[in-house]
Parts: sequence; C-alpha cells; structure tokens
Amino acid sequence: MDNILCKFVFTFVLVAISYISDVQAASCSKWSKLDSGTDCAVSIINVLASPQDYEGKDIRLTGIAHFEFERNLLFIDKLSNKYSVFENSIELILSLEDQRPLEQLNGELVKVYGKFQKLNDGSYSLSEISHINSISSGSVALFDYSNGTAAVKVINRKENSWKNGSGKNGAE
Repeated sequence: MDNILCKFVFTFVLVAISYISDVQAASCSKWSKLDSGTDCAVSIINVLASPQDYEGKDIRLTGIAHFEFERNLLFIDKLSNKYSVFENSIELILSLEDQRPLEQLNGELVKVYGKFQKLNDGSYSLSEISHINSISSGSVALFDYSNGTAAVKVINRKENSWKNGSGKNGAE
C-alpha cells in the first residue's frame, strides 16, 4: 500500500511541476493565450512590473497609441498619454518611415502585436511589430518585412481605403 501511495504522490508532484513550468515558460495564463498558442495578451502593467518575464516573447499589448518624431509609445491610459507620464508606457520600435502612416492612430486605443525585447541600454521595448489593430476606429496597420525592412500599410475600415508608408492611397 505504501508503494502505491508513493507512486501516486510522485506522479502528482511531476504533473504539478510540469504544469507550473508550462505556465511560467509561457508567462501568460491560459485565459490570455492567443490563437497561435505561443503568443499571449499581456497587460502593460504586468510587463512594466516584470519585464524580464516577457523578454524575447511574442506578446500583444493593449493601450493608447502615441506616435511622434523619435518617440513611439503605448500608454496604459489616456491621462498618461495626455500628461506624458512616460513611466506608464512601453516604447514601440519603429523607423520614421513606419511611424508616419501610424500618426493617424494617435490617441486611439490599439492592440499591438510584437516581440518584447531588452535594448542595449537596459530598457525594454516592443519591436518586430507585426500589426496594430485600432479598437477605437477599426483601422488596422499591417507590417510587411518581406523586403528586409518594414513596409506599413494602414487600412481604414470606415473609408475602406488604405494608406502605405509613402502616403499614397489605394484600393485593396
């Protein structure tokens, strides 16, 4: 009987360790995993509190977009954006060419998909951005890296048109 109990306890401990390791490795709960199963939706607050937990991971953040020359940020809320409370934001790594078409999303509530990385200066940022969905207007910004650099196309669902990085309008 003791042998069976020992086997049961050992099996239970192994399963518990395996489960805890999987949750910690993903750094997101089962409720926040996205369709891919590896990416997850994360609160900016969680990322700011424990950035090392998300380093190198593909994540989705939701916040208020702020795009301006040499400063592209995702703020926790509208007041932090309005009063430039930078400690309540995550930097978005974008080139100047990528940033220009995104300026139309300034101040909007958006979902940003990208890789969370530590920079050489020790700060953290969201880079390798794949797309940005505007919850406010329904616009979508798509990033195409097929030519080695990002080409951004913003699709405005209200007007059913898009604007690429060169500022030219076109139809899909």
